[in-house]
Amino acid sequence: MTFGIGPASAKGIDGRPYLNYTTSPGARTADRVVVQNYSTKPITLQLYSADATAGASGAIGFAARTNPGHDANRWITFAGGRSSLTLALKPRATQVLPIDVAVPANATPGDHLAGVLASFTGKVVGRSGQNVNLEQRVALRALFRVSGTIRSQMAIEHLNVDYHGTMNPFGAGSATVTYVVRNTGNVLLSGKQRLNLTGIFGSTGSRSKLVQLPLMLPGASFPMRVRVSDVWPQLLMHARVTIAPLGVAGAVNPTLSPASAAASFWAVPWSLLTLVLLVVALAAVLLVWRRKLNARPAAHAAKKITGPALGEA
Repeated sequence: MTFGIGPASAKGIDGRPYLNYTTSPGARTADRVVVQNYSTKPITLQLYSADATAGASGAIGFAARTNPGHDANRWITFAGGRSSLTLALKPRATQVLPIDVAVPANATPGDHLAGVLASFTGKVVGRSGQNVNLEQRVALRALFRVSGTIRSQMAIEHLNVDYHGTMNPFGAGSATVTYVVRNTGNVLLSGKQRLNLTGIFGSTGSRSKLVQLPLMLPGASFPMRVRVSDVWPQLLMHARVTIAPLGVAGAVNPTLSPASAAASFWAVPWSLLTLVLLVVALAAVLLVWRRKLNARPAAHAAKKITGPALGEA
């Protein structure tokens, strides 16, 4: 079964990438969505709205159908004030559905994200050999920008660096950098990242291309783990992470100030220090041995001239 859902006008799909509303608390508007059955068989779909959720990795998902939600999903209803409906579509059929959008008077400023979902539930065979229900969903994003004080802020938390040395006394090691990026504002944000490792001799480490942060909900976090190779050990070193925030395309945001965090770590060239100590120890042994060799002829000569003085009886 293949099906889809998108924004629509009265005539059909209208080309908008998603539902997007710049609104004020208490505002109300009417809109439309279109649902299409692309397959050659009839299909029965469940349509409902759901709040956006942030997964453990920071990626945006949508709550389950059984979750009543508490935010923007309650702002969207289908014709007749219904929160959900069942739609039967013939093969290759398309249907336009009106929706009502009502923002409550106590809506907080910033971005609120929900989804209008088309869902098909079918039977599949599970690992145990029994039939189980499998729900396939297609989500149409509905983004609300509610007027008021807008904050576009990101923070970098729990920055930590672990240095990994090498057995080669003249080689470079590597470093593992971990941190958490948090959206501390009230709008959707992604961002471009930059990482720099420095020591007493300047910057070091490979210029690993950091992934661009995914679009994150307000309050959501995204864990990062970066492996940097070719890090030359320079004793006390420093790591700095900088993120340039990016807003939703087309959204008007206040100045997006970069977020930055720094941490210090030790990168000790233990193999090189061990080699130096071994060389110093060997040099000391050789020096002592040489002094002993030089002292033996002198002692032998002293024994030869020991005896009665010349002219004595």
